[in-house]
Amino acid sequence: MQLKQSAKPVRGQLRGIWDALRAQLRQDGSELARCVRTYQLCEGKDVDLIEPAAWELALFPVLRLDLEGGGGGWQNQATTKFTMRARITLGIRDTDQGDALDWWECVVNQLYPGDRSLYDALYACGVRSYTLTDPAVAGKKYSDGLGQVISGQLSLHVEIRTKV
Repeated sequence: MQLKQSAKPVRGQLRGIWDALRAQLRQDGSELARCVRTYQLCEGKDVDLIEPAAWELALFPVLRLDLEGGGGGWQNQATTKFTMRARITLGIRDTDQGDALDWWECVVNQLYPGDRSLYDALYACGVRSYTLTDPAVAGKKYSDGLGQVISGQLSLHVEIRTKV
């Protein structure tokens, strides 16, 4: 008996949010794009499978984006509201926490660019607001030197129209 391949669902609003975030984080000409060597943006590439605990300095500077669980629920017959959470993790070569803060500021500047470009793209997909935490920074000894892992959470407050 031949197995039937299942079809993929239609691209939805949540995929639009994810695509907009990935595009913004690697936007050509930005200070972040100028400095990052390796992107791990969960795009189906082999490098995406390397977890931060297994990073080596050869990947650095690295920027990783991971979807995390959130919460929310049905608001009414036409709307579902929830918080979509993403973990942003950077790996850099050096142990100066001032440098770690400079890297995090690059992320902040990329996600809050001073115009409405990102906000408008996210709003069109159902994001009504978003917030970014301060970074957690941890030094780490690698086989080929010292580095830091910088991590924070992006919370996107989403409103999705229910299909009726």
